[in-house]
Amino acid sequence: MVIPVNYLPALLDNMNELLFLCDNRHRITFCNRRSSEVLGRKEEELIGRDIFKLLPEHCQKEMRNKTEAGSRSRRPLSCELPILNREGRTITLKVSVSYLSEGAKKAGFMVLAEDVSERKRAEEELRALTLVDELTGLYNRRGFITLAQQQLKIAKRMKREMLLLFADVDQLKLVNDTLGHQEGDRALIDTAHILKQTFREPDIIARIGGDEFAALIIEASRADSEAIAGRLKENIRAFNRKRARPYHLSLSAGIAHFDPASPSFVNELLEQADRLMYEEKRLKQVFRD
Repeated sequence: MVIPVNYLPALLDNMNELLFLCDNRHRITFCNRRSSEVLGRKEEELIGRDIFKLLPEHCQKEMRNKTEAGSRSRRPLSCELPILNREGRTITLKVSVSYLSEGAKKAGFMVLAEDVSERKRAEEELRALTLVDELTGLYNRRGFITLAQQQLKIAKRMKREMLLLFADVDQLKLVNDTLGHQEGDRALIDTAHILKQTFREPDIIARIGGDEFAALIIEASRADSEAIAGRLKENIRAFNRKRARPYHLSLSAGIAHFDPASPSFVNELLEQADRLMYEEKRLKQVFRD
């Protein structure tokens, strides 16, 4: 079946994809209705415009070079690109660039694009969910390991010390058994708030197990360990004075030191801090008995 030429504008305007035709000077010579809808710009605002000016400034030169290289090799180009709409909001397009010719003469290129912004946002949200503990809003174990590994590499390269704190909520099972799991969950949420109050914005704080928490303390030396442990204990005491809970919140903690001259892996630091934490818990039990 041959499609009549006069049907072509309607077909192009009803496409789900954005379609641009550009000349050899990268100026838009045609765009369909979907392009105007997604970018929030009228057709007359787009026609004659340098298509690369629709990109954020830091992307323009790279994409221009890639397109020109593709024009010389005649190889189609596919990628995902950020595009600025009329309001200056960035949307993500999955772009395919094909090159046009009239006989042996190059005649510009065609851009076919799909708006994948919603998919990208959903992927980012899903990625965040896989790294964050739902109850406390802190990172979970996977998130902590992922981010801590990155920071340890940086610390090794920059020759910076760091500390890793491992903490356990004392007697949480007793709280759960006597007061219910809802009260136990509240104790975990309270612990998360105290840890956020104790540490700085760049530090990485996580709930890595049922009643286990960890914090990677950026640019801190072994000499800072005592002050950090003291600040945590004082914040717990202040919490217990102010909050009316049917129990006293208590944490046992151990702090391991990262030495860039003799670097350790995240799991090794966690094991060291865990051993120190259990030593503190054992001493508490001795004095309690």
